[in-house]
Amino acid sequence: MRPEVVVPIVVGLGAIVIGILLVKYRKQARDFVIKSEAPIVGKSRAQRWGRLQTPFWAGAVGVGWVGVGLLAITFAIVRLIAGA
Repeated sequence: MRPEVVVPIVVGLGAIVIGILLVKYRKQARDFVIKSEAPIVGKSRAQRWGRLQTPFWAGAVGVGWVGVGLLAITFAIVRLIAGA
């Protein structure tokens, strides 16, 4: 297979896996982000920002990753069909 078909398929599958994991573990991902921000911006500011960063938004980002993955796979399929 040609690299212009294989690379988007691999990237797309990776993005889908990342998106699904992010949706599934959105609470843990949110907690990790808040803990990693604390040394940079200070504990109290990280906690205040943490109230704005709800698990819903981490899940929304995960859904976005799945969309990017589907788009990449669709691009690869179109390239495969167009090149045939």
